[in-house]
Amino acid sequence: MSVLIPITEFGQYILISFLTGYFLLDLIPEKKKPRILVPKKLVQLCVVGTVFISFIPLLNIIFIFKDSYGLLGAASASLIETQAGRSWIFLTIWALLLWLNVYFNWSKIYRLQLLMLMVFAIANGSHVASLSKYGIYSHSAHFILVAVWVGVLLIVGWFSEDSENWREFLNWFTVLAIGCLAAISVTGFFLMDLVMADIRYVESWAIPYGRMLLLKHLSIIPVLAFALINGVLSRKLVKNHAFDPRKWIRAECLLLMLVFYCTGVMGTLSPPHVAVMNNTPGNSITWVDWLFMKTEFPQTIIGLSPTISSISLIGCSLLFICFILISFKKMNRAFAVALACFSIVTFYLGFMLSVDIGGDRVKSNPVQTGSKQEIVNYSP
Repeated sequence: MSVLIPITEFGQYILISFLTGYFLLDLIPEKKKPRILVPKKLVQLCVVGTVFISFIPLLNIIFIFKDSYGLLGAASASLIETQAGRSWIFLTIWALLLWLNVYFNWSKIYRLQLLMLMVFAIANGSHVASLSKYGIYSHSAHFILVAVWVGVLLIVGWFSEDSENWREFLNWFTVLAIGCLAAISVTGFFLMDLVMADIRYVESWAIPYGRMLLLKHLSIIPVLAFALINGVLSRKLVKNHAFDPRKWIRAECLLLMLVFYCTGVMGTLSPPHVAVMNNTPGNSITWVDWLFMKTEFPQTIIGLSPTISSISLIGCSLLFICFILISFKKMNRAFAVALACFSIVTFYLGFMLSVDIGGDRVKSNPVQTGSKQEIVNYSP
């Protein structure tokens, strides 16, 4: 069951982004967007899917504790006594109202408002919300901003019938995307500060969560290259009838799915402020353990010491980014996506080979156990 959690979180991001993009574009005048065709049943299915897919982490908690407290006891405690359970109940209520809104074609503005309440409920059940009273607001804002940016790309890239009014679409969406990206950076840094506590960014690489966070950040770099292509470079080719900008939008969406998946995996890993560090001697660490995030190491052993190999790999990754822009002139999307993947891998290898490992220190954060308090403290 725990293996499904990264996939469910990944699906949750896609569904919320899809709904956000569809509802937002539904408010845009026809002359400022390409013709969009999204089946109504698909929208309703996404609303229902969000509810079911958000319940799987709770179902995982129920199965973990059902042997100790019984199925009904574990279910009631998970739904009523945990913040995640109560948040899911509110999510279900807002989703039901949203489904009715779509079915009966009620107010388009209310659809967005109900969707924002669903995002707020999801954020309220997140781990960040328990760290600070501002965590829920920053998580909600971060989630909404990402959903706006990615959602519009998803709808336009996969559900537009043509590229008509493309220049008019780019005029407003480019400004919106830049604003979202800037705001995402601010909220992202705030969230990272809450999760990291007093731990430096490089020190967080001692645990799988930190290395996955690095991989997520590195995955954003080629996305920015595709954003430059779709927002700036493609403007010059809009009048060329042989050029279909939607195909490059889809390529950007594929890379964004990778970022979503990294975020989903992070949701299953212990963040730095709660991770229990293993007292693993530096000389027993294998490169397989390090690169593939299999082991936790003491956080004080991490330092940066660039080598010729690591600098060369980072230099190669930068070349791959440049080649992505060059491949746009050749109109080779598959090659551009492959280059993006190569750049992420070489970036990651370059940073990992720059790490200096040495010294040992154990740091732990015991979890309170006993009675149903164990379920309450358990985070999905």
